[in-house]
Amino acid sequence: SNINKDNSMKFETKIGNIEQSEKKTKQKNEECPIINIEINEAVGHGKKEIAAEIRKALETWGGFICEGHGVDGDLRQKIFELSKAFFNLPQEVKDSVHLCKGGAAWRGYMPHGGERSENGKVEDLKEGLYLGEEHPSTHSYVIAQFPTWGKNILPDAELPEFRDVIAKYISA
Repeated sequence: SNINKDNSMKFETKIGNIEQSEKKTKQKNEECPIINIEINEAVGHGKKEIAAEIRKALETWGGFICEGHGVDGDLRQKIFELSKAFFNLPQEVKDSVHLCKGGAAWRGYMPHGGERSENGKVEDLKEGLYLGEEHPSTHSYVIAQFPTWGKNILPDAELPEFRDVIAKYISA
C-alpha cells in the first residue's frame, strides 16, 4: 500500500492475473463511528442497513462504537472492571490460564506477541482473553472436541466473580 498526496491509501492486490485497486481514505481527526444496532424496520433501519453501516465503518475507520445492544450499563461496567483487573494480574497468573491449556475449546489467555498475522510475519501487539459460552464436559460436542466448545479457563482464585459476570454478559 502507498500513501498518496491527498492523504489516501491505495491498496493493490493481484488475484491470479487480475489486478484490483481500491482507494481508501485515511481518517484524520474524526471521531470513531457510532452505530445503533437496534433494528427498526419502520424507519428503514433493518439488518441490511446496519450491516452496510458496519462495513463502511470497518473499511474506512477500522472500528466503531456499538449502541442499541441492550446490555445493562452496570453489567458493562462490571465486565470492564474485571477485565482490567485480569490484565493487571501478575504475568504468572495470566500464564496459568494460557490458551494452550484450553485445547479445542480455544479459551484462555494469549500473551502479548502470542499471535501473528500476515502469514506469521507480523507480531500482534496485544494480549487477549478468549472466552465464550460455557458448555458442560458431558456435552457431545465437548467430548468430540469441536472447536470453541468447552469451559472458560479463568483465574478463579484471584477473580472469583469473573466467571459469573462473563456468563451474564454473554447471555445478555
